[in-house]
Amino acid sequence: MSESSEPFETAYKVTVTKEIRDQDNGNYRLEQDVYVTQDLETNEWKILWDFNE
Repeated sequence: MSESSEPFETAYKVTVTKEIRDQDNGNYRLEQDVYVTQDLETNEWKILWDFNE
């Protein structure tokens, strides 16, 4: 988000988990926090992503 952008009214943090079961490499889990907000004009949900990381 740039400094000139309007802040979001509401945003939600959701932890997404992907479990991988592999015979060669074993079982493991990937977890990532994902932030979403609802576009009030279109009523669509949008994923917020920080491209600066």
